[in-house]
Amino acid sequence: MDGQHTGHGQHTGWRPLRRFSVTVQRLARPPTPWTWAIHEDDAADPCRRSSRFYRSAEEAWAVGRAMLTRMTGPNRGTRTGESRSEASVGGPISS
Repeated sequence: MDGQHTGHGQHTGWRPLRRFSVTVQRLARPPTPWTWAIHEDDAADPCRRSSRFYRSAEEAWAVGRAMLTRMTGPNRGTRTGESRSEASVGGPISS
């Protein structure tokens, strides 16, 4: 071989950097009207969405940010595992 590389097999694990954002919306009636969603780049539909509602926008934001950290952090889990543990991330709901 002459030391030249073909394009095959190089950088197979490399992917472009993905960017995400958390949004909070009021979608239901009190006492728990707030929900969060995580969007990737400019995608119209969220890639993750809250499976429950929260009492305040701040609470929804905090849980959404925690889920984003879990999705993008170095010890990220599988998507199926994240949805089951969502309730434990937010802690108890204050009244």
